[in-house]
Amino acid sequence: MQHGFGDSSDTFIVNTINHNAPAFIAADAGYDVWIGNTRGNKYSQEHVKYNSKVDAEYWDHSFTDLYNYDIKAFLEHIKRIAKPTQKITYVGHS
Repeated sequence: MQHGFGDSSDTFIVNTINHNAPAFIAADAGYDVWIGNTRGNKYSQEHVKYNSKVDAEYWDHSFTDLYNYDIKAFLEHIKRIAKPTQKITYVGHS
């Protein structure tokens, strides 16, 4: 599950009463649930080279970069860990 621009993975888990949040519904139905965070949100402020608070270079990325690098890396990571026959379904919003 992937959040939209300016959001975080919280969007898929915020309604925890009776497990009514999308991530909990999917997990309760037996699915492995992976929730990503793209760069720039509150969970991804760390970088090996740039400081998000002072370096403009940290913020120098586009939607294309998010797709070509971040989301691709997220899906490749899941493929490495999942069973070879396991189907991956992408759920996202913007």
